Amino acid sequence: MARLAVIVSVITLSFVLVGCNGKDAGKSQAVTAATPVVVPASDANSLYAEAVRLEEQAGPLMVGKDEALLKKALDKYNQFISKYPKSDKIDDAAFRMAGIYEYLKDYTNAVLYYQRTYQWNPQTPTVARFKAAYILDTKLGRRSDALQIYQEALSKITRSDEHRQWVVYAEQRVKELTGEVKPQP
Repeated sequence: MARLAVIVSVITLSFVLVGCNGKDAGKSQAVTAATPVVVPASDANSLYAEAVRLEEQAGPLMVGKDEALLKKALDKYNQFISKYPKSDKIDDAAFRMAGIYEYLKDYTNAVLYYQRTYQWNPQTPTVARFKAAYILDTKLGRRSDALQIYQEALSKITRSDEHRQWVVYAEQRVKELTGEVKPQP
């Protein structure tokens, strides 16, 4: 057992002294108390990661979730958006918030945050547009607003297979909302 401890210590020490990432392999590195071994994540990334952790800790999709944890995650996402409005993750935070609000059946806020997702980053995937349109259409009864967003989402599709299930649904709803076909029961 003592022999194993010595081997582990030698291996650990060699990783510290030599380094273990590819670009530094074979180079000797002096490690001192003033040289940090781990670079801390930025405050923005840490706050975002904490919100994601809380959201994931709340439970899997489509199963009963811990709503208290979801509300804590919403609070962290709000803090993140307020403190770091220029972050490249702001649209991701908005999309995640929208999903939480949708789960909580707060459809007004769900739509708001799905819309913020693509307002803050126009290059964001079109699924945020489809989800905003769907909620406006089926949960809030705002059919004219939904029609506009369905059409916008369909115009953003760049590949024939992109978000296929949403495309098929949106195309059908556009036809129904414009009176081209009768709504399906």
